[in-house]
Amino acid sequence: MSEINYNEKYKDYIGIDEVARGNAFGPSLFVGVRLKVPYKELDFAVDSKTTNKSQRTNMVEKIKKSVDYHLVEIPPSDIDNKGLSICIKGALENIKEHFGKGNKYLYDGNKTFGATNIETLVKADNKVISVSCASIIAKAALDTLMEGFHKQYPEYNLIKNSGYITKQHVQAIKEYGYTPLHRKSYKIKELEEDKNKKTTDILF
Repeated sequence: MSEINYNEKYKDYIGIDEVARGNAFGPSLFVGVRLKVPYKELDFAVDSKTTNKSQRTNMVEKIKKSVDYHLVEIPPSDIDNKGLSICIKGALENIKEHFGKGNKYLYDGNKTFGATNIETLVKADNKVISVSCASIIAKAALDTLMEGFHKQYPEYNLIKNSGYITKQHVQAIKEYGYTPLHRKSYKIKELEEDKNKKTTDILF
């Protein structure tokens, strides 16, 4: 049985990927990519999770010259107020609206969160170059955002954790509290345990 060539199967599709869906701080970024060149010319593009910042910086400039892309930024306040699933659906529909009717879309994962006329593929960011390119553009954009946020909120070491939860990030929240860009709806296990312990101490 021959291995599936996913790039051939989805070569006319606009690839979609996102970063920072599970962040506790900052926006989530969604990117749609349409290739302007044959996919083989971008075969250096890979899943952004397998790259470091320097590699992404080198890749992203080459990628942007060879694709049309659209980036959607979901602010943390929208995620808190509307819920993540509704925000994801909105971002996917925004990308479709940008590229227009008559296109086919492939989103990394196994759910479309109610967005219509979008196909999904698990680990598409590692199988389909248009999705890999979307992954790199999104992550490089997040890198740039976090550099700025780090200058604004250095105590949280955002340049290193990119808004994801680490022990150091949790400790910073305990010491300094939430910033206006933290997602208050994001349940952090360590903080919930501390809150429950304090409630129990008051009761007993």
